[in-house]
Amino acid sequence: MKFIKLIIITSLMVPFTANAETALNQSDILGSWNLNWEANNPTGEGANSGSNFETTWSFKSDGSMTSSSINFDPNTRVKNFSATLKYRIEDGKLIKQVAPGRSTEDSCAAVEMNGSDLLLKCRFRYFSLTKK
Repeated sequence: MKFIKLIIITSLMVPFTANAETALNQSDILGSWNLNWEANNPTGEGANSGSNFETTWSFKSDGSMTSSSINFDPNTRVKNFSATLKYRIEDGKLIKQVAPGRSTEDSCAAVEMNGSDLLLKCRFRYFSLTKK
């Protein structure tokens, strides 16, 4: 009976250890990043890769980040959108404001960082970014 419990507990722990996180620091995140895709899974499956959006996240050393999007769809009402949010690095994670003027924050962990590519896992979404 103990052996079966051990197998069940081990099988529950394996998926959680598969996504090892990389600790971020301020110098890792500073600068401008292109948003490649956002999805509900780390592979990007189901992401809207054929969209007419180009989104850039710019992190400044003063704790502010600017998210800018350009919509290339000729029928759109808003072509350019930009928002400035607050952020900080805490315990190796990116803590960012969800929307301007709101106190709600989202915690994002770096799942993978290879050179200029970064995969962030936030509370509800994964974001693939490439440094400019």
